Amino acid sequence: MDTIKSALLIDNNDFDNFINLRLLRSNGVTNVILFNDANSALTYLKETKVVYQLILIDIYIPNGYSFIDSFCELNLGKTQGELMILTSAIVDSSFKETMDKKNISYLDKPLTIEKLRQRVKTNS
Repeated sequence: MDTIKSALLIDNNDFDNFINLRLLRSNGVTNVILFNDANSALTYLKETKVVYQLILIDIYIPNGYSFIDSFCELNLGKTQGELMILTSAIVDSSFKETMDKKNISYLDKPLTIEKLRQRVKTNS
C-alpha cells in the first residue's frame, strides 16, 4: 500500500495470519509483525520504539476486548498507528458505535486489499 509500510497483525488463527501477512507484504507493507495473543502484542506496543502505522486485531481472540480498552486507556493511538478490528463474527450496531466513538475501524474477514484501502482512505 502506498502510505502504510509497517503493521502488526494480532490473531490466534495461524492461517489468517499467513494469508494477511502475504497480502500486506505483496502490497508494499515491508515491516509486519505477527502476534498470536493480545497480551503479548500489548506488552510489545508499550515497550517498543518502533511506530506501527496499522494494527489489525481479531477482537474475538482471548483478551481481544481488553486489548482494545488498554490500547485506548494508554493512549497508544497517539504513539502508534491506526487500530482496526478484523473479525469474521457478526458484530451488532452498538458495538460498531462504541468502536466509532473510540476512532477504531472495523473490517470483516477475509481481509482484502480493497477493503483495507477503502478504510484507510476514508480515515485519512
